[in-house]
Amino acid sequence: MGILAGIALHIRHFLYLGTVFLLRDILIQIFEDGKRNTWIWWFSGISLGTATLILFAWFERKKDQISDALNLLNSKFNFTFHFTPQLLSGHL
Repeated sequence: MGILAGIALHIRHFLYLGTVFLLRDILIQIFEDGKRNTWIWWFSGISLGTATLILFAWFERKKDQISDALNLLNSKFNFTFHFTPQLLSGHL
């Protein structure tokens, strides 16, 4: 409900809180069902690993755009840390 209300009313806090509670509920269900069925642990572990690899591949592909966005935030909030594409890829 919170996610739909956030989308419909254009209120980001509802969207964020709805997403957090949805993820929390999913994790609780995985944990509770995992006590009885071990295949749920296997499925959720493999799915999480695959999602992590996809996320890292996406970051690697978009690292210049991510770096530009982080530098924009850096200049907007006057952070003292400078982001470079080499820093995001782990090559210094």
